[in-house]
Order: sequence, then C-alpha cells, then structure tokens
Amino acid sequence: MAFVYHPLEWHEREKEPLNLNSQSIRLLEVLADDGNDRIRCSIRHVRLGDKPTYYALSYVWGSSANPSIISVTQVLAGSNAAHSGNSRTGQELKITQNLNLALTHIRSHFTSDKFKGNQGRKFLWIDAICINQGDDVEKARQVRLMRDIYRYAHQTIIWLGPEENESSLGLQFMHKLLQAQEDQSQKGDTRNIFQLPVRLKGTQVWTRDYDLPIPPDARYKALYHILDRPWFSRVWIIQEAAVSQNSVIHCGDHQVLLTDFLNAVRYCTSDLGCGAAYKPTNLLKATKLWNAWYSVQNGRRQSLLELLQQHRDFNATDPRDKVFALYGLAWDTSRDGDGLDIEVSYRGDRNNADELKRDTARLYTNIAQKIIAKSLNLDLLSYTRPPPEETADHSLPSWVPDWRVADSHMSFRSRGAESGDYFPFEAAGPAGDDDIIFDEEKRELHVRGYELDTIVEIGPVWSIEGGSSTFRFVDEYLRGLQRQRTFYEWERLCKARSGSKYRGTDEDMLSVYWHTLVAGGTYDGREVDLTHFTNFDYSSRLFRWIYLLHLQYVTVLYHGAAILMVVVMGIRGLVGKGPIDMTFQARMGITTPNRRMLRSETGYVGLAPAEARVGDVLELCKGAMVPLVLRKKDEGRWELVGDAYVHGAMKGNAFVSQKCSEIVLV
Repeated sequence: MAFVYHPLEWHEREKEPLNLNSQSIRLLEVLADDGNDRIRCSIRHVRLGDKPTYYALSYVWGSSANPSIISVTQVLAGSNAAHSGNSRTGQELKITQNLNLALTHIRSHFTSDKFKGNQGRKFLWIDAICINQGDDVEKARQVRLMRDIYRYAHQTIIWLGPEENESSLGLQFMHKLLQAQEDQSQKGDTRNIFQLPVRLKGTQVWTRDYDLPIPPDARYKALYHILDRPWFSRVWIIQEAAVSQNSVIHCGDHQVLLTDFLNAVRYCTSDLGCGAAYKPTNLLKATKLWNAWYSVQNGRRQSLLELLQQHRDFNATDPRDKVFALYGLAWDTSRDGDGLDIEVSYRGDRNNADELKRDTARLYTNIAQKIIAKSLNLDLLSYTRPPPEETADHSLPSWVPDWRVADSHMSFRSRGAESGDYFPFEAAGPAGDDDIIFDEEKRELHVRGYELDTIVEIGPVWSIEGGSSTFRFVDEYLRGLQRQRTFYEWERLCKARSGSKYRGTDEDMLSVYWHTLVAGGTYDGREVDLTHFTNFDYSSRLFRWIYLLHLQYVTVLYHGAAILMVVVMGIRGLVGKGPIDMTFQARMGITTPNRRMLRSETGYVGLAPAEARVGDVLELCKGAMVPLVLRKKDEGRWELVGDAYVHGAMKGNAFVSQKCSEIVLV
C-alpha cells in the first residue's frame, strides 16, 4: 500500500512560523536491519518547541528514475513505540537511489562500534520524506522552518556518497594539511609550497619543512576531486551547513567535520598556492560555503540580495529555490513593515514548464521591485546577467536579475558580510523619491541619468571556465596561452605601452591599464600597487614577444616559443629569481572573470560584462554607484546589459546631475 501522509498541525492564523511550540515536523527513525534489503522506518510528529533530539540529513536527491522503495510505519499520536496500535503499518514510499544509499549507510553507522553503549533511539529529519512533497502549502511552511530545523539538530549528517576517485586518500591527507597549517601559523611562516625547500622522498618530491608533497601529487588530486561531488553545487547546502552547530561529512567509510575539510581546502588553495591548476568554480564554491558558515556562526546576517548574488552559481532543480533556499539566512525577508514581505509559495504545477516559468518570473520580478523600492538605490541592477539567447526568458524585464543564470561573475556592487562594499565606488549621486518609479505592471523601471559615452571597441572575454580536479599539463598549458592572448589583446586595446596620456586624468596609459585590470586597485579596503603589477607583468611580458613577432600564426614556432617561456620561468622560479607574489593575479581573479576590456568613443577605458557589444552605451544614473551598460531597444526604451568599471568615472568626477533625464528600462 502506498504511503499516505497524515497532516501536520499548525495554527492557520499565523503568518510567520515563529512560535516553535505550534510548529510540527516529522522525524524518521531507521529501524534495525532485519536481513531484508529494504529499509524499514517509522515516522512520527513532534514539535520543535519540545526540543527533540534528532539528526538532520544534507544530501543530493539524485535522479528520480528507478526509485527505491522503503517500508514506513506512521505513528499518529502520543506513542513512543513504532509498533503501537495507534499507527499505520505496511505502507511503501518511493525514494531516490541516492537517498536509499544514505539511509543504508546511516543504519550501519548508528549500529557501529562508535555508538556501542549509546544505543538510544536515533531520529532523522530528511526533507524528501519528512515533508509531504505533494502538498505545496505544507512544503512552503516547512521551508520557512528549515533554518530552525538544521540549527536545532544534534548533528547534520552530510552524505557525499560512497568511496570514489580515491576520496579516502584525500580525507586522510586533509589531516596532514591541518597539522601543517597549525605548524606554519605557530612559526609565523607565510611561505607557499613553491617557496619551501624540497627533498626527495623515494620517487616523489616533498618539502623539507612540514613534510608536504609537491603538486601535482595524487593526494592533492584526491582532495580536490571531493569538491566535484554534486553536494557542493546545491544551493540548499548554504543554509543547511551555515546554521548547523555540528556538520559532519560522511564519504564512504570516512567521517570528518565539514569545517575541518573546508579549512584544509582554504589552506591548500590560498596559503600553499596549490589550487591554481584545479577547477576554479569548485574552489570558489568551497570558499563561499566557508564564508556563509563563518558569517552565521558569528551572528552576521546578510540581506537577501547579497545572498542571492554570492550564491547564484549554486544549483536548484526548482528555480524558485534559488530564493527560498536562502530565505532563512537573510535578515530582511520578514513579513513585518521593515521586511521585504517575501511570500514562500510554490504555485502551479512544477512539472508544467510554462507554469513554472511564469511563477518564477513573478517571484523574481516581485523581489527585484521590493528590493529597489526599499533601498531607493540601483545596486540590484549590477547583478543582472543576461542569459544566452537560446535560453533567455523574455518574460523577465532586463533589469530583473535572472537568478537561474549560474556563474561566478563578481558585481562591482558586491558586499562582504563584515566589511560592507568591496569596491569604494560612487559614480553617481543618490536617488530621490521621484528618481526611481515603476509602471503599474512593475515591468518598466523609470530612472534618471544620462549617457556618458558609447562603446566603440571591446576585447575578448576573460573566462575562468575549464580546469578540473585532476592536473592535466596540456589543458593548463592551453588555458595559460589563452590568458596570455587575452592580456595582449587588452593591452593593445588600451594602448598601454604607447606612452600617451589618458583623457581627463593625464595618467600614463600603462597606469590606466593595470588600474583597470584590478578595478581601481582598492578592494575590501586593501590596495594593489605598482610593485604588485610589476611582479605580474614580468610573467606576461615574456609571452608578449610571441604576439609582437606574430609567431601565433605559425603553429610550430608558436608552441615552441611558448614552451621555452614556460621552461625559462620555471627555472627562474626554482632558483629563486622569478616573481613569487600572486597579489595582482589574485585581485584580477575577482575583477576580470566574464568581463571584457572596453574603449569608448571619447577614450574612456574600462571593464564591461561579457555580453557587452560595440554600440552599447555607458550610462550614469542617480542611485547607481557604478556605470551601467545599456542597449537601445526602441525609441526611449533600453535594455540593461550589466554594470561596468570606467576608469576616471568611478568617484563622481564624471557625473553631472543637471544632465539627467528619464530613462526607461524594460
């Protein structure tokens, strides 16, 4: 017989699920193995206010094809026994194969030696089972409770899956990294792994200090391979991991603290400098997950807009969950007068593509309008990322961010949980009550501004796509050549070595070029200076000769010269003659991904979104602290492309309030 959910209790008059004593949830008990392959469990209702002891599971649902079946006993009232008379037995529930694997692992884990002498009954909260997924009203209410569900859990079990790609080797190596981190910290040693003296250890090269292998050793590959697991790409994990007091990764037979794992990855990547050859999008997600955990545990809650921007490169099966998964972390989502009054609702049939698209567009547009109206600024416009034309949803106005577009693009209005705005820009003046107006249908946004200039030349896109969790020399070599070609094209566009002066500021063009690469040089209160650029410029100017001599048109000469440059730089690095400061490259990794260098009609130089074209205009608008790139749609109406850095126009020195007139964004 198919499983039938008994309704949870709640107070219908409540708008906010704040009274935990009136909030019911379901908990699952995995029953002992009876020799049958099928998982047996019982489900009961409890109130969060009664402070039940339970574990929460964080995992990836996986494919719904070929589901597994579990047997469920539903305890309806009052009993502590799964086999009481007041229960429904013999019911069957379909779950995904991945969840079935997780439950099998948990059943074994709870009966392992670790729990001997502590054989009390253990309960679980699992979203796919403890929420009636066919009841959208219940689902919406439970989503609003999920922050508390994970926060009050005795432990969050993170199920990554069985052993694969030598994950055991990576997790064992994690402990060695943490010990090395502690030893370096105690000594005040800031050297990266390529600066440490080396020695041979059998057929491998290891450091003399801290006894660490030199990449690309299999241990690093195994560690970074773990980040390829689908769990690290789910948007729901941000809240689940951030609010949990005790999150433990379960991968095969190994269990490690999530914080230890993320700390080891951060140390390996940032301090040791071992992450350059591996998948940058994965490393960025690990960093974001750590930052989310650190912020919440230290009581620093962020706005919904900040969370949406920071975590937009995480995935959700239902696009509405790109918002709802972060709902509980934001400080401004309350439904009182000071909040955004965001309704958690799953309207329509999620299996109907048209209905899902309409409800998603309604949600995204409603959020955008409320954020702009509450803040009375245009920061949200910096987060717009036009999707590829073949997947574009034209039901969304161009000024509404499509949070389904998952990338790691850094907005120039991004904010940190602790330090506020990352970039100290004030390109235009503040907006008044009459400077930002919506039409009645909330599809047109009327702002006041004026055209600064028109883009007449753009360079190639700086892309961070590619990379893998296994170091492949050929792949990295080809990616490196592409980056060097981009440098050359951007230098040429900027006329960086022409010796000419920049319009308005009378700066040397080389100074303009490197300041543009790092969006002015100041980020999060930290400066990048000429010394950092000179260090960086050394590594790229060797390759510049390849393009100056046009060797790129002769394949054999091109690769021969490039490989020679790589060898020369490698030898200089080994003997301590090469540059070791990665400050400039690290800052470029923040400012340039998925952007192009631009030149305007009157000589401005800057960074534009990857989607920018020749003919797009640079606009300064009241309430926008950075220039906006607009594209004319028809007479008096414009489409938003994204935000831009324009050298010499970021401090208000190019803004003239008297020039402003109405601009209609559609």
